[in-house]
Amino acid sequence: MLPQPVEKLILAALQAAPGLTDLVGDKIYALKMPTGIILPALTSRRISGTPFLHLRGYQNSKVQLALDVWAMEYGQAREIALEVQKAMFAAPVVNWPDGDEAPVAHDNYYQVTLEYTCIEKGGFEK
Repeated sequence: MLPQPVEKLILAALQAAPGLTDLVGDKIYALKMPTGIILPALTSRRISGTPFLHLRGYQNSKVQLALDVWAMEYGQAREIALEVQKAMFAAPVVNWPDGDEAPVAHDNYYQVTLEYTCIEKGGFEK
């Protein structure tokens, strides 16, 4: 499944965020990481989506996304998560965080999952 418009806008915003790219480089992926990637990295996946019904028909959709930070160290995972939050604040979509972002320790790495509900800005004026 290819990313939908809201997801494309968010991926573009994440890939253009200097603080984030300073930490993960170009390792920002939709759905899953390629095999053999050296951490840190970031993945984005859709949790759910609901179209908005408007008088002119369906417009936009409310999309829930999970942004997963993957890092070798706890502090690095937290730092990347903060940069993701900054990038999401600047993204060209209306979004709000859902849940907490506590790092989860795995055997050899840390994961932080940031969940957001997102709506494309400006879609209702058309």
